[in-house]
Order: sequence, then C-alpha cells, then structure tokens
Amino acid sequence: MRASPVRRRMSLPHCLCVLLAAVLLGTITDFLPLAAASAAPAAAEKPPSVSGPAERPDLVSAQLAARAEHRRIEVTSARSESTTTYVNPNGTITVDSYSGVHRVRRGDGWVDVDSTLVLVDGKIVPKAAKATISLSAGEKAAGDVATLTDGGREVAFGWPTALPTPTLKDNVATYPAVAKDTDLQVKVTPTGYDVQIVAHTPAAAQAALNLPMRLKGVQAERTKDGELRLSSGGKLAVRSPTPLMWDAHVEPKVGLPDRIHEVAATLQDATTTKPTLTLRPDKAWLTDPARQYPVTIDPAAVLADNLDTDVNDHSPTTNYDTFESLRVGDYTDYALQRSYLAFNTSGIEGKHVTAATLNLWQEGSATCTAKPMLVQGSASLAAGTTWNTQPAADGTNWSNTSFNVGGSCSGSGTVALDIVGLVQAWCRPGPATASPPRRR
Repeated sequence: MRASPVRRRMSLPHCLCVLLAAVLLGTITDFLPLAAASAAPAAAEKPPSVSGPAERPDLVSAQLAARAEHRRIEVTSARSESTTTYVNPNGTITVDSYSGVHRVRRGDGWVDVDSTLVLVDGKIVPKAAKATISLSAGEKAAGDVATLTDGGREVAFGWPTALPTPTLKDNVATYPAVAKDTDLQVKVTPTGYDVQIVAHTPAAAQAALNLPMRLKGVQAERTKDGELRLSSGGKLAVRSPTPLMWDAHVEPKVGLPDRIHEVAATLQDATTTKPTLTLRPDKAWLTDPARQYPVTIDPAAVLADNLDTDVNDHSPTTNYDTFESLRVGDYTDYALQRSYLAFNTSGIEGKHVTAATLNLWQEGSATCTAKPMLVQGSASLAAGTTWNTQPAADGTNWSNTSFNVGGSCSGSGTVALDIVGLVQAWCRPGPATASPPRRR
C-alpha cells in the first residue's frame, strides 16, 4: 500500500478520500428502429413475465429484448475491462464506465477482478487480475518474492535470504521475521503489487536495503524523479514509482497514515537482467523523536496503464498511481491535493448524452461538515503524473457540490455527482478530457 500516507493515500482535514472504484454512468439517446418501435405492446398491456439473464450478444437483439421484456438488457459484445453497456426499455442506452480495471478476460469470457490471494500449484496468486502475478509460497534460499508477467515480459522483486511461509489475508501476503525486527508484506492489486518492508525499530529501518530484481524482455532506467521505468521495444511496459515510507501514526479522524517521506534509491547493474534496487531511507527522518514504529518502506511494480492518481503540492515530484484511495482537498494547511480519474469514453463518442452521473465512494473525511468538491475536465493523463507534471484543467466547474456522507468524520458511502455537461463535451469532436475531482 502506498500512502500519502494513506490507505493508498493519506487524508487530511477538508479532504475526501474515495476508493478507486469510481463509476461514470452515462445515458445516451439511441432509439430502436421504427419497425421495432411499432411492435411495442400497448400501454395497457401487462408486461410479460421474463426470466433468465438480462443480456444479449449484440445491440439489435438487446434492443428488441429490452422493449419486449420491459427490463434493462446488457450488450455482452460491448463489454470491456472498464465498461458495461445496457439498452433500456425506452430505447436509450446506459454505459457504466469504471475508472480502473473492473473485469479481466478469462478464456472467451470476462470475470470481475478479485485480488484475493490463494495458493495454486505451489505459488500464491490473485483470483483474477489484469497482470499475471505470482508470489512466493516460501523459499529455502534467496529467490523471487513477487513476479509480474505481461506477455513475454517479467519483472520480479526478490529477497536476499530464505523466506518463511506467508500468512494470507485478502490481497496481502505477510512473511514474518525475514530479517532482524523486519517483516515483509506483498500487497497485490489488479495491475501489479507493492512490496512493503515493515521495520519495527530504527536500526532495522536503517539497515542497507538491497532488493534483487529479475527482468525478462524489458530494459530498466530511472527517471530524474526516482521512478523506475521498464520498457520493451521502446514502449513503457511496467513502472515502479518512487519508493515511499510512512510510520505508524495515523490522522485520528480518518484513521489513515499521515506522515510519509520519499526514499532515495539507486539501481545497480541497471543494464543487466539481474539489477539490484538499493533503498536508502533518510536517517534523520527515521530517528526523529516523533517517529512511531513500525515504519513501512514501499517499492512497487505496476502495469504502465495504471492511471488514476492524486497529486499534492507538498510532494510535487511524487507519483501516487499505486495507491488504493484518492485524496482531494487541503490537509490542515499541510498540502493541497487533487485527484485525477480516467474513463473509457469510446462507447459514447458522437452520441447525444441525456444524463451522466459520477459515482464516488467516500471512504472518510477529516472534516466533520460538508465541504465543496469541484469536478473539472483536463487534458489526457499520463502514467507517472505528479503535481509538477499534472495536466492542465479546462477551468470549467462541471460540478460544484458540497457533501459529507454520514455527516461525520467517519462517514462513508456513495456520492452521486451530476456531470452531464462534461460528458456531453467528451462526446463532441476534439481532444478527450479526463475528469479530476477537486475539493478546495
């Protein structure tokens, strides 16, 4: 888990945390052909009793079924990793677009992503993820801890000594006592993994941290901001954002870590297939009397298309692509944060949109009263976005809504924002825009 600090990001007063499972629902006008419409039953006719899956393989059969059965029908041929398309009984079409991977291919069909870890053939794997990910089930000697495979490319982080059998909880594997006062955790996401070194003492956190890596089919390089980029054929394939560390202190109102620091890192033998990532955490930060242990140090590996992120002006060169929740707002004057969401709009381009709703899940808030959040459009979002490289906003407040789910600091739940104007703009010819929720 990466954090600013947060359960994927740290949250601050006047800040709203939302999970990555943001959903955009757009309804477009796309009526049935006249012949089909004329075959509709009279208004007084009792709707037929129907059963079976509410889905059809193509648009035409879905249109006919929706009108005949008086229910919403999914067009299964239009499914993608992040979108679901439905035909409504009145002939309009609704597209649900998720800001992230929602399902993955399995054979000829699709399954919802599920990062829960299970033991299969001697390896620990997630039930369903976009990337092929495998974790060690325990090793008698040094070896790979976590491996990400994409096509013929592989990126693996190892550990320099033997590994115990891990305990599994949801999407986290914990390897206890891998070194003196040190545990190792690996957290799996739909597009990669975080290797988390959990140091219980200052001495353990200051120990030289050398993580062996194994590469296949990719070339490694570090950016000036400290991100590790792995490319194949000149194209970015896998990223390892700048490592971060955070201590055990949490912001009391939201229960999320709120003290983080970047970790200096170098890549030894970068041109080989077995480089070493050397982590050099800041000694002054680690030995600060205010520090609360354990401290977690967090390198990660993710596919290059993992785009949802937030940025903040306190850490202007830090990228948070791999975090699990998004932050917006200010944090007791600590940092101004903005979140960026990217949606697949291919299913609505050139259509007439009659309604569009941005559904967000509020995980928590450091303020106990309703605060406004702005939604603006932006230019396209690149992998590795930071405060210094964030795309320009369009300057239009497509939504300006004050809310706080539950009316308390611990409130959580769904927030629905009307952004029909923004989505209509996406459908017009011209550059596509992403949608960054902003809360001030």
